[in-house]
Amino acid sequence: MMRIYKISIISTSIFLLNLSLVFAQEIIKTNLSDSINTIYTESKPMISADGNYLFFARQNSPDNVMGVDDDQDIYVSKYGLRGWEKAINIGEPLNNEYPNGVVSVSPTANSLFLLDSYDNSKKEEGIAVSNLTDSGWTVPKKVAIKDFYNKSSYIDYFFSTSGKELLIAVDRNDSYGDQDLYVSKKDKEGNWSTPINLGEQINTKRPEFSPFLAADNKTLFFASMGHENYGNADIFYSKRLDSTWTNWSEPQNLGPDVNSEGFEAYYTIPANGSIGYYVSAEGGREGSRDIYSITIPYQFRPDPVILLKGQFLSENKSSDSIEYNVNFLTTSASESEVNIDYEADHFNAILPTGASYFFYVNKSNVISESHYIDLTKQKEYMIETADIHTVPVQEGESFTSHNIQFEKEGSEFVMSTYFELVRLLEDFKQYEGLQFELTGHAHDFEDSLQNLELSKERLEKIREFYVQQDFNEDQFILTPKGDVELNQDDYKKHINSIFNVNNRIDFKIISTNWAEEFKLAMLSENTSSSLSSGSSASKAGNNQTESEDIVIKNYSVLFDFDDVVIDENQKSLMELNENLKKGYIKGFVLTGHTCNVGDENYNRILSEKRAESLKNWLIKHGVKSENISIEPKGELNPIADNSSIDGRKLNRRVEVQIRN
Repeated sequence: MMRIYKISIISTSIFLLNLSLVFAQEIIKTNLSDSINTIYTESKPMISADGNYLFFARQNSPDNVMGVDDDQDIYVSKYGLRGWEKAINIGEPLNNEYPNGVVSVSPTANSLFLLDSYDNSKKEEGIAVSNLTDSGWTVPKKVAIKDFYNKSSYIDYFFSTSGKELLIAVDRNDSYGDQDLYVSKKDKEGNWSTPINLGEQINTKRPEFSPFLAADNKTLFFASMGHENYGNADIFYSKRLDSTWTNWSEPQNLGPDVNSEGFEAYYTIPANGSIGYYVSAEGGREGSRDIYSITIPYQFRPDPVILLKGQFLSENKSSDSIEYNVNFLTTSASESEVNIDYEADHFNAILPTGASYFFYVNKSNVISESHYIDLTKQKEYMIETADIHTVPVQEGESFTSHNIQFEKEGSEFVMSTYFELVRLLEDFKQYEGLQFELTGHAHDFEDSLQNLELSKERLEKIREFYVQQDFNEDQFILTPKGDVELNQDDYKKHINSIFNVNNRIDFKIISTNWAEEFKLAMLSENTSSSLSSGSSASKAGNNQTESEDIVIKNYSVLFDFDDVVIDENQKSLMELNENLKKGYIKGFVLTGHTCNVGDENYNRILSEKRAESLKNWLIKHGVKSENISIEPKGELNPIADNSSIDGRKLNRRVEVQIRN
């Protein structure tokens, strides 16, 4: 019955999917409500990536900043439970006495790119950017473009979602006729290059204008009077075929359901690509141009993208603001196709599908957790969240890696793991004095002993990788845990991932000055060796051997039944603490034991936990973690008869071997 039930669900899903595909081919054109459109001309709509905010321009309205003589002001509406709310004038400083308009919206909708240079000393064509703060929109700042000029009376702009390309509709010396579409590229220094003509596949002898590049960074929508159309100006779309920005597919007219004998332009769509907004002269209020929406058939939709939202979670308690930079590495999409938009302690990113992405925070004096997202098979738009946790580079701080992953039931790295290994390598080289305790968790087998051994093998594999990169093996203290601890963090980082979140590696910073401490230790050992060789002759004369210098002492720390809590009132611990204060103890071997009550595998794990508990006690009393080793024996080596209560009590112990 279970299998039949599953098949029934899948069949129903396929039927509904096919049904939705059929209906999705129909274009439904809607004149937006009076909340948006008026008897005055509405133009230049620009939708936010999440589809929640619509910015547009209204011409010669009495509600404009300068009244009916004001050529064009910016208005904004928010999509609520009842649809689009009544649009409001966005006000100063974005609206002034010149024609104003929004040409692009950042993914967070907290940065607007604006028509006009906003140079108060003179009126000149250009583009500016304004950011939303707690006190409102900032004064727009001009964006400079190299070798910029325009011979036309009209101009349009659009910033790509990558933030690295700027599309411009202008008339220049190399134009094919009137307005052509151009691209200006942002270099590493943040400067915008001389505009490059998109080529004759896009541009004609008549005007091409109102460019809009979809979130996939490939699909271009624009208005044209030169390509074959139904009347005045029609909306077309074309696909970018390579990275040159001059190679495009043949432009396609969106058809008579969108275009008419009149004027259609200024097409804009949210990141999900399902609803389009544009300006049409057909059917506008009292003959004006209104803003319309249309449902977009799949044939006109851009490639799907993922809208990724995240928060920066920091252990740094400093009141100073922290500027984050998120690094994205990807398997196939070029770096320019990832756009990241920052807002205080949040970020938004638009990721094209068809690739997998690995990303993390790159900032000095902190180490971040990382994310891996596999979008190679993703076919639909999706909104996802992925918070990034960072910790300061300080002793005692710890973080978890879910992206050091291995072949199932094995210790060979999966390919994506090298993203994580290499980016941590960069951090480790930057702070070469770091020493870590690596705790491994494995949940591949049903048997706990197998998982314990597997976690040990995987930790050794990690250490081997870094030793091959010229690190010292003593910089990595290995603590295998097997499957005794499930993942406790609210982990939403592996979107669409096949990884088991319980399989993970914990990193704890034991020292930030290991290199210096190591040099001092080597110097001390060399000095001791020299002194030892000098005293050997004296001891030989006294019929003494060098082995008499080595003092070995054992303690036994007892535990209650099925417990790992240490009773510090034990005589052995009091004596051990006194010796620790003298400072000459160098190394410890902690061997954990249990009585024979319970499962053998469980008892082995319990013996390890007892040894771990005593290890933590020693660390609190000044012993370095790297000087402590653990051997879990479980119930294998009893020192008393397990058939009696007193005997079992003696067997529940951790034996401590100390070397002077």
